[in-house]
Amino acid sequence: MINKISIISDYKMIHFDDFPILFFGKNLFKNWIIGSFICENEEDNTLQYFHSIVKSELLKLFLQQQITYFDLLQKVEKIYFVNKNYSDRIINAISVEYQSIDKSILPLKNLFCPISIDIATVFSKTEYHFSRLLNQNVFNNKIFCEKTLRNKNIKVSKKIDSVK
Repeated sequence: MINKISIISDYKMIHFDDFPILFFGKNLFKNWIIGSFICENEEDNTLQYFHSIVKSELLKLFLQQQITYFDLLQKVEKIYFVNKNYSDRIINAISVEYQSIDKSILPLKNLFCPISIDIATVFSKTEYHFSRLLNQNVFNNKIFCEKTLRNKNIKVSKKIDSVK
């Protein structure tokens, strides 16, 4: 099931700072996935991310700075905690309920898409229904935790197979 949350096409980086911080693309099934950096685990040399399956209309609203990333996460179909190696390969992932995510690793409530993205270049003409983006905001990558997820009491709804 790793294919369900792996981005394999239409990858776009929204923010980068040592590691990919905020990005999106499509999975094997052509679903949109949005991902964001949570923290680095130096003990086992992994990076923790959120990966979420998101409907195109919701992704458009975020990219147009009409909703925040916090709002988007509340409305996505599925949220996964993903562990990746430094080569950006998914090691394992778990499905989580939004309500069980520790507030310290959720984005700020007022975090909008930090850059202007030309929606017409991302979505096909049949999907494109919006005008140009609003003004650019500055992204604060300090919204994500610096502690590892294993120190948190997080309820896991489903474990996904690991990749060795």
